[in-house]
Amino acid sequence: MISQEYKRYLRSKGNILFLILSVIPVALSYYTTWLEKMDWISQYHNPGADVSDAEGFLALAKGYNGFTYLSKFLFSSDSMVFFIWVMLIGFAAVSGTRIYSYCQNGYGNLLVSRIGYKQFQKDIFIAQNLYVLTVMGMEFLLLTGITLLIFPPEKSDFFVTALTLYDTTDMVSLLMVLAKQYIIILIYVLLVMNITLLSACVIRNRYIIQFLPILIYLVPGLVISVVETFCYPLAEKLLMFAPNVYLFSYYALYIEEQSNLAGMRQFIVLPGIFLVVIVMLYRLCSRLGRNYV
Repeated sequence: MISQEYKRYLRSKGNILFLILSVIPVALSYYTTWLEKMDWISQYHNPGADVSDAEGFLALAKGYNGFTYLSKFLFSSDSMVFFIWVMLIGFAAVSGTRIYSYCQNGYGNLLVSRIGYKQFQKDIFIAQNLYVLTVMGMEFLLLTGITLLIFPPEKSDFFVTALTLYDTTDMVSLLMVLAKQYIIILIYVLLVMNITLLSACVIRNRYIIQFLPILIYLVPGLVISVVETFCYPLAEKLLMFAPNVYLFSYYALYIEEQSNLAGMRQFIVLPGIFLVVIVMLYRLCSRLGRNYV
């Protein structure tokens, strides 16, 4: 059944729609980065009266390449988050409501009668994770390959990236940085989608399940904003539960002076909470077996 569900997800026409939509935040980010490069070139051609050496502007412009565009996108608080929203909504439409849908349309009765409810739940769970891993993996490979093809790294004293790594042109190390950030995004998407899939045991509304991933992202920030109005120290501590703190935890390692403990908290607190919720929901979902007999 895992193979059948996995193929069904990959063949869904919804993939085409949300993958096309996912290009929008990428294109917006790349356009902004291109404008930055054009600004350096403009300053090179029209330096201010207080500029003694305009060659530095040209050197900066030459440092822009595929790694610049990719890093500024993956570490962007706007474009990257928009990209995650598109992917989450798309995954929720294709696979996130599957347990709920099978329970409602009767198709689950046929499956459960053949393999039992526990195996049914396990197979759906595994199939979704394989599906998300496949799509996200292909997205990263295509994004990286096409970007480096369009904006190939040229000979330069340094490459400009979102992490201000102006002192390196080591493409392998830069690729590793991008891959690590993407893995953080991937982990977040996987955990949120597992919560969404298993929420069918407590939520009986398809549309709420569909947009649950966005609520998971937005609600912590809204709560923290409210708490901040009357107790800033508490709000500062609650920031650890905000999705953005985790999503930009790798970025924070480069731009903030912090202890190893503080850095580890940013990496593990939110995923740890999500894992606990997933385990609880997975066990609660066992009671849905009554709906199939």
